[in-house]
Amino acid sequence: LLRKINSLLYLGMEELTPYREALTLFRGWWNRHILFTSTYEQETKKVISKCIELNIKFSVVFHGLDLIEIKRQNDSFLDKVCNNAKFLVFNSEATRKLFVQLQSSPAKQSYILYPGINPAQIDSAESTSVSTLKRRYDIDFQQKTVVLSLARLVKRKGIDIALRALAPILDTSDQYRYIIAGDG
Repeated sequence: LLRKINSLLYLGMEELTPYREALTLFRGWWNRHILFTSTYEQETKKVISKCIELNIKFSVVFHGLDLIEIKRQNDSFLDKVCNNAKFLVFNSEATRKLFVQLQSSPAKQSYILYPGINPAQIDSAESTSVSTLKRRYDIDFQQKTVVLSLARLVKRKGIDIALRALAPILDTSDQYRYIIAGDG
């Protein structure tokens, strides 16, 4: 009987944790607004659900993989988020188009916020990268034009299209190098 009571208490606490997380975010700050920068993690989905139940204002930044996973795991969750979020932010026009394809209800106020870079790190990264590439591929990159694709290596990123487009140039000229980097 004691084990059953402990199990019941554990399950109850697990169900209450997302409420506690949502309330902790807003304790004493009911006029604040939460911006969720990812919806990929299960815990984030639970906190968003509790924000909806508690009528806490929030918005969401969507990445393409977020949309694909939400749609695959729980189709109604995407509808619920979109109906309750104050506004939506997409990390690219491609993500916004994917949203339109996947979502049945019309998008509300939305923005595109492209991922940024730190300009201060470009110079040091450039010299390090070139020397690393020289050693790795035994190629002299002086006077070469390098085209780089840096992405998850999945079909929707279009690496296959880039390969087909660059093939005639790469076959006929030693001037160009095409480097593909990423996971997948």
